[in-house]
Amino acid sequence: MYFENRKDNFALVYNEGYHKKTYLKIEKLTNKFRQAIESQVRKAPSYYDIFMFNCLRTKTFTSRADYDYWNDKNWLNSYYFYDVKINPLKKLFGVILRLIIDLVGKKLKSKMSY
Repeated sequence: MYFENRKDNFALVYNEGYHKKTYLKIEKLTNKFRQAIESQVRKAPSYYDIFMFNCLRTKTFTSRADYDYWNDKNWLNSYYFYDVKINPLKKLFGVILRLIIDLVGKKLKSKMSY
């Protein structure tokens, strides 16, 4: 409808080829997204994912709400947000991070009250 009454000198011109190409890209991407959501296969976390998981864990030392949430989800002593097979080196990386975070977190917790 937008392009039906356009003038020839109008800057925006409907390009059917571009429209079809873009529509197919969007359709392909949404199908891939839908399949990922419906899939029961869990992606193994990267080192960065494990690092971020453990960084987020630090909030449990300074916020009672975060601590309760993580505790309810059973994430406080887990390797990652969901059960997935993790490479032993990545698991070790996560354990070392958790130890460091626990040491720092205990110091923070002793200085704060929530």
